[in-house]
Amino acid sequence: MTFVRVVSSVRDGVEINRNYKVVLLCRIDTEKKITDGEWFGYVQNENEAIIPFVLRNQNKFIYGEQYTPEATNITEKLIEVGTLFTVFSETEPTYEIESVHTF
Repeated sequence: MTFVRVVSSVRDGVEINRNYKVVLLCRIDTEKKITDGEWFGYVQNENEAIIPFVLRNQNKFIYGEQYTPEATNITEKLIEVGTLFTVFSETEPTYEIESVHTF
């Protein structure tokens, strides 16, 4: 098992919008999928506001008491550059993994 830092930006059609990011620290297995556990990360928006979260139950970003948890399909995807995943929120943004740094 390998620990990784995953950096993703919003994919808007053919354009990448680097003003909106998801950064996640997690462990992946030999098949490049996120393993069971609680993994930490943050969402950054165009105002550079950083909102920390915990990826819990393999499919939800839990932000804190003032935010509603948001489902995601990142745990169903391969963790590699170019992979797309969705955060199921009001706007349902699609993110593209831009880098995977191995520890």
